[in-house]
Amino acid sequence: SRGIGFAIAQALGEAGCKVAIASVNFENVQKAAKKLEALGIETLALQVEVAQKASVDAMVKKVIETWGRLHIAVNNAGIADGGINAEDVSEDKWDEVMGVNLKGVFLCAQAEVRHMLQNGYGRIINIGSIS
Repeated sequence: SRGIGFAIAQALGEAGCKVAIASVNFENVQKAAKKLEALGIETLALQVEVAQKASVDAMVKKVIETWGRLHIAVNNAGIADGGINAEDVSEDKWDEVMGVNLKGVFLCAQAEVRHMLQNGYGRIINIGSIS
């Protein structure tokens, strides 16, 4: 809904794609969707917790219900606590970061590929960051 994710959504929309954007922060997603819609891009704003399978499955299901298909998926969620030394990271924080940055990518790709395989086409782009 911001940064690289927003830029990719805008570029895909300007290339003619309908764009679904999702984040755990629905307020940010709605703001981003309004910006994209102002550019003439058909946009679907969704809230998702990428580390939760049910949330990811519901997100993909909503995209399919809305547009009937999913051709391209860009998985770009990532979090970090910059400036924290490894010896100071709690186990809970570690689990949270791994949940979003690793498990989230797996759950999203898994849900996306199931639909893409059924339709015989699709592209999944996973983006890592310094997070």
